Amino acid sequence: MTTSKLTVLDGKRPGPAVAKARELPEPPPFLDSLTSFERIDINGEVIKDGDWGRTRQYRLPRPPTDDELKGLVNYFNAYVVALGQPAPPERLKARVHAVLEHYYVPDRDPRVETAIGQDWADLCGHLSWPVITATAQEWLRTRTRRPTIAEFLDLAEEQYLVLAHRGALLETVLHLADCENHRCRPLETPLMEAEARQRRKASARAIKAGSAPIAGGLV
Repeated sequence: MTTSKLTVLDGKRPGPAVAKARELPEPPPFLDSLTSFERIDINGEVIKDGDWGRTRQYRLPRPPTDDELKGLVNYFNAYVVALGQPAPPERLKARVHAVLEHYYVPDRDPRVETAIGQDWADLCGHLSWPVITATAQEWLRTRTRRPTIAEFLDLAEEQYLVLAHRGALLETVLHLADCENHRCRPLETPLMEAEARQRRKASARAIKAGSAPIAGGLV
């Protein structure tokens, strides 16, 4: 009789009483109507041909109401906390358990499985719950074998880039809401800088692999 493919992570199957992790909040229903920015070129004209490299300013499509602005601030704060807080180790192990359960693994000594589980917790412990969840879903959707830790971390960087990009859009909305006529140059903020760092890493990997680098900017 074969054992579970992931009785693995700490020598026992994770139960339902694992520590709670912060989920990404549900976006407010009006968000899309505020993130369709107009791009303004150096002459003050709206760019309509898709050449975003000429962008000098962003402008909100409409001014937010006071209630929308308050809701957006609350949403952004919750988003940043969820994206930046490392997932509880038990929660991480349970999610990795669920991923590896999809792939056949021959019987192994439980002590080896426990050590493997600790390696996952040690090397992936900096990841937030939203990044772990997105990475697990993307792996199961696109791959046909179980991940190594290195492969999971590479994919996690890409998923963080996607989530950080959304956060940068939120920051831009809040920044533009404070600007005169809701129009000004993009603000370099910590989340945008984090997105830029991740984008440079992803582009470097793409170039090394012979693929086109990832384009930058808020699109």
